[in-house]
Amino acid sequence: MEFLLSSKDDVENFGELVAPLNVKYVILAHEADWEWYDFLYRQADLALVLENGEIALFRNAHPVARAYGVDSVVYVENLEEYLELSQTQDVMEHLYILGGGTSVGNYNPMEKLDLVEKSPARYQIEGSQRNHTIFTIPQRVSGEWEYNGQLAMKNLGFMPAFESDEEGGSVVYKRFYYAYLPSYILSLIALAFMGWYYFYRSKQEPS
Repeated sequence: MEFLLSSKDDVENFGELVAPLNVKYVILAHEADWEWYDFLYRQADLALVLENGEIALFRNAHPVARAYGVDSVVYVENLEEYLELSQTQDVMEHLYILGGGTSVGNYNPMEKLDLVEKSPARYQIEGSQRNHTIFTIPQRVSGEWEYNGQLAMKNLGFMPAFESDEEGGSVVYKRFYYAYLPSYILSLIALAFMGWYYFYRSKQEPS
């Protein structure tokens, strides 16, 4: 988002560029600096659906998906090259890998996949006939994700992408299970012990 905002004068397809983030709506609050974001009114794929004295609400006219399958892998050196390519190709039809490499695969329409949230750290994804499955991570949750045991590639450097499985499977946030969950359990045990100790001491003190 920082890159796109810094490049706002060169962007006319903002809706497409944020589609991999599953952005369906954009809200512009009429605060002190809101006119700095007036480029949103010039986007070919953002439709203004509401405006009053406080906000402007835009709907993304470009197709979005929380999980989707693609056949094409495109290597880009940086986000500037990604922005340039978005002028000639639909970014939702490709897996973009930052770095050097040989682009492969066919330019087929993306396949939107059904997604079921089992927990904030586990999602069930429908199987795909496409070569790769891309998953848009929940807000503020980045790190090591796995799909049926395989480690993730990174679409645009941060969104998990995997080789597809026709049967589908689970996308799991590994760090939750080996770092956060044990910490939560230890904290709960410590809290229970302190509660027991306080109750025990209060019983021992003379009235």
